[in-house]
Amino acid sequence: MLICALLTSCAHQAPVQEPDEPEAPVTEQPEMPPSEQPEPEPAPAPEEPKTETAIPEVRSNGGYFVGVGDKIWFRHYLDESYASTVLFGGFTDTESAGESDLWYYDTKGDALVDALPDYGGVGGLWYSGDGFFIRRHNSDGTGLYHLGLDGKLRYWGEYDVCGASDDTRYVAVKGWTDNGCKCEIIKDAKEEIPLTFDSHYVNFIGFAGADTLWHVGESIFSADSDTGELIKLGDLPAPEYDIYSAEIGEPVVDGDTFYVILGWYAGTGHFLQDYALITGTVGEEGSLREIDLGEGAYYERPYLDYNAGTKTLSVVEKYDGLVELSEVSDGDLILWTDAENSVTIAEDFIPETPYEDGGYIIQCAERIGDAVYMTVAGAVRRQEEDIGWRPAYSLTHMAYLRIPVREGAEPEYFFEESYIESGMGDVLYAFTGAWVPEVSEAEGDRNPIDPSPEDGVFILDNGTITVKLGEYENVFKFGEPAWLGTFTLVGESENGDTCSCFFEGGYMWCTVREDMDGESLSWSVGCK
Repeated sequence: MLICALLTSCAHQAPVQEPDEPEAPVTEQPEMPPSEQPEPEPAPAPEEPKTETAIPEVRSNGGYFVGVGDKIWFRHYLDESYASTVLFGGFTDTESAGESDLWYYDTKGDALVDALPDYGGVGGLWYSGDGFFIRRHNSDGTGLYHLGLDGKLRYWGEYDVCGASDDTRYVAVKGWTDNGCKCEIIKDAKEEIPLTFDSHYVNFIGFAGADTLWHVGESIFSADSDTGELIKLGDLPAPEYDIYSAEIGEPVVDGDTFYVILGWYAGTGHFLQDYALITGTVGEEGSLREIDLGEGAYYERPYLDYNAGTKTLSVVEKYDGLVELSEVSDGDLILWTDAENSVTIAEDFIPETPYEDGGYIIQCAERIGDAVYMTVAGAVRRQEEDIGWRPAYSLTHMAYLRIPVREGAEPEYFFEESYIESGMGDVLYAFTGAWVPEVSEAEGDRNPIDPSPEDGVFILDNGTITVKLGEYENVFKFGEPAWLGTFTLVGESENGDTCSCFFEGGYMWCTVREDMDGESLSWSVGCK
């Protein structure tokens, strides 16, 4: 009956014939002259076809370097944007009232562009709605802003970005009010969809398509990003001891099914004690369950690896795109291409660990396309600022590097302008004041130097130093730094003498090659 009714209502029917009525008499009207005839109404303009703005390919969203189409966007921090002393040397994770510029590197045109200067902000960049969500901390207000690529700035409130969907249309944010945690989904950088959780303990897990997963108390919920509807998927297994805190890693998603690593951590050092593999179905109440891990390997930093083709899931310690040092804080720079294979893209990248005396500390490293983009801090050790076993450092300079993905690649200065703007004092520690010679070195064709108390290496101006050792005194002008296993300054004087300086073990080592009537004398001295 329903099909018949639908067909009857939708089918074309002939009009019903009405009885004939007598026609009204036709009365002729006098013809109006053309000048008095009304103007014909203009034909309506054809409607413009509606076209949706194409969303560019976005890579490494939320990182310090974000690829949007052919452009690699990154923030150039100004000196005042960094805290004076930071535990573990994570300077780009600190938040201050400083300013920064938003630049991009055009991979097609091989050009750097200062696109959005002086907007402020720290942390990662989240692309959505033809612009970036940024964390901004200045006199205009602390919180989350959306910075359009046209320069328009919109304040969204006291939030942090938790994550973004793969298509960048949805961004999950979290903040705090007097009543506790406040979470929302921002759609297309225009619309807010509030999420109401009956708990003060809420942590974002990740996106599963357009929907989000949340760790709420001892349970996992999924949230519809268009409506804000919450579905409780189930409760988490209990840890062995109550002192352990539970954290959930980024999900691996296959359709509506997701998998996550649940880890239990202890102590202020955040040490992993145990972990479990959890799976569930987005939007399906009670679907959460634990998967037996069997007797597989145990990792201190477990990640999930899922092969959608073979439908196989495994727990691994390395993953595609992971960039790390071979010896934790020093050694070769390694890029992992999957869980078992890697490529050494720069040998002896950081020769010495910075733990005791300071040195070089990687801030971020992200593979985008055929290169790894990274920032490396030069840092001075500040033991007096340590908190327990946690080492403290002060920043001396920040380098922006681009390293092609291939064996033995040479690091490239990705952002050379930073050295010119900030001066050489930001390139290699703090070349300020005087470095007094305390030791001498005899190596190869170098002659030992016995410095007097009046000798030393002194700064005159940005990129210019004076070397005074006994009767020898000269002024060297340094060009751009070189990468010779570490940052090295190479300079030349007016008479042709050359000088190279680098920092190692708390000393600034300077090697001078003195030009003597066509012959040269080379010697080195260490200054403390």
